[in-house]
Amino acid sequence: MYGIEHSNEAVLMTKKVVSIFGGGHKTVMMILGICCVETDMGTYPDKHPEKWGVGLTQFDEIAFEDLQKRARGRHRKMLKRFFGYDLNTVKFTDLADDAMLALCLTRMKLLLIPEPIPTTLEAQARYWKEYWNTKAGKGRVEHYMSDVARFMPKVV
Repeated sequence: MYGIEHSNEAVLMTKKVVSIFGGGHKTVMMILGICCVETDMGTYPDKHPEKWGVGLTQFDEIAFEDLQKRARGRHRKMLKRFFGYDLNTVKFTDLADDAMLALCLTRMKLLLIPEPIPTTLEAQARYWKEYWNTKAGKGRVEHYMSDVARFMPKVV
């Protein structure tokens, strides 16, 4: 499901993505936290993989289209060089079963946010709510924190 068989795969993939695009441990934890809250670290079945949030991090179509328009040239080149994806030809539905693509695009989206990724869990929960789940989304800061505690792999 979502292109992974075990949560440890998501950890390894996320570390690879962050090693290429930068950000360090706090960024690894932020991306994995998004995986925890959005898909229970890939264990919650996606009932609508063609719309709303798609893939391991539940990327939404508006954010996908925005990323295709605004991604920096150097990040597009890194995506192509290190992962083999061309942001101009990737389709939104490709995210449904391609965890590496979902993680790469999640990192690239986070790179467009002017506010730096925070280091504490509570601050990351607020960051997720403001920039990922948005004000219209149902998720709450407390929900993020409890899902991270529940689903975060022990190998991080």
